[in-house]
Amino acid sequence: MGKEVEYYRQQYESLLEQIPNAVFVIDPVGDRLVDVNTAACRLLGYDRKTLLARIRPRDIHPHEIDAFVDFTREVEQRGATRTEKLSCMTANGNVVPIAVDAGIIKSVDDRPLIRAVVTDLRRESVLRQALDDELRAHYGTADVVGQSAAWLQVLSQIQLVAQTDAVVLIRGETGTGKEIVARAIHSSSQRQTRPLIRLNCAAIPATLAESELFGHEKGAFTGATSLRRGRFEHANDGTLFLDEVGELSTDLQPKLLRVLQEKEVERVGGSRIIKVDVRLIAATHRDLEAMVRDGLFREDLYYRINVFPIQIPPLRERPEDIPVLALNAARKAQIRVGLAQAEITEAAMERLLDYPWPGNVRELENVMERSVILSRGEAIDADHVLIGPSIRAPAQGVSPALSPSYSQTIRDAEKAHIINALEQARWKVEGPGGAAKRLQMSPSTLRGRMKKLGIERP
Repeated sequence: MGKEVEYYRQQYESLLEQIPNAVFVIDPVGDRLVDVNTAACRLLGYDRKTLLARIRPRDIHPHEIDAFVDFTREVEQRGATRTEKLSCMTANGNVVPIAVDAGIIKSVDDRPLIRAVVTDLRRESVLRQALDDELRAHYGTADVVGQSAAWLQVLSQIQLVAQTDAVVLIRGETGTGKEIVARAIHSSSQRQTRPLIRLNCAAIPATLAESELFGHEKGAFTGATSLRRGRFEHANDGTLFLDEVGELSTDLQPKLLRVLQEKEVERVGGSRIIKVDVRLIAATHRDLEAMVRDGLFREDLYYRINVFPIQIPPLRERPEDIPVLALNAARKAQIRVGLAQAEITEAAMERLLDYPWPGNVRELENVMERSVILSRGEAIDADHVLIGPSIRAPAQGVSPALSPSYSQTIRDAEKAHIINALEQARWKVEGPGGAAKRLQMSPSTLRGRMKKLGIERP
């Protein structure tokens, strides 16, 4: 019997260490920690020996001891409870928001103990935000904003074609939002619960494009050490988005045409025919008609993908959309960098409206992110809108708003902004007068940005 008990004790300890959450076993009468796992040590910043020998449960909640006592009493009375209102203090003095699932267990001598499973809400918040960003990136239509007649026409076309399986060719200058339109079509279609698979044809070498699209068998070529399914197979029952389709090599174009016509693929190095049901959306900024005339793009493939063309107008042709796009971009940037939401002044908006936007919506989003960082969470004024010179000739009658600081990148601006706040706070990160408070962001967010930007205290 003793061996069996020892076996299960070892299994319990092994399970405890595999749990990613911090686990504390507390003796509420003796006000001491009975056991902790490695995740608990990592959360608080103590080694296990120190934690069990020197730290009492109430030492972990010194700033809200009343809330901790009330929580402990509730666990003892109800047998189990959960809260998201507690926080704990780490070895270096940081206050960490936590959620606790607690219940009563019995000790070997039948004394009641509290087992608390603690979730670090900072990590949970990051994961939730990452999941939300990923869902919005693949299935969301929140970025499809605009109120001009030209953009409303695009939205009308999206709604019209989304419910069909017709091949769509999205055309427009770089940065106009072709991928956003593709996502909107997919998320509004009957295939929305299936994957949207993207391939940028300009980002892969011509020698690898066939394998990327159709897959390959093990041993098909040097380096093919295992079977690999291509993008068409991964997109089966869903949507395949071929960005920059005009960059496909002339050798690969007839193979793509065959798949679209026959709805079947054959992996490189294989002989088995694989049926696929894929809705194709293609995009390009190239003049495909000129490419057809020059023999760079197959005419039959051109007609096959040009079933339902959608032309996205450049931003300079729909200035009515600049205010709503700027506000949307600023809101996203403020959330991303952890600053309070702020308005855009009339002077700043005038500067945005006076610029020809050669980089289209993508350039506008970058400018707004830089403006948010420079405004420090306050109203975005004209001085915060640093717009560079156009690399193309500006539209007739439009004067670009120039700034001597246009070459400053977003990363440089953010780094300088954070260093300035740290120096003013004498490199104190959190607490009264700390840099986090000056920047109106949480200390954990500030430390994350410092690490990413390579900022270290001199």
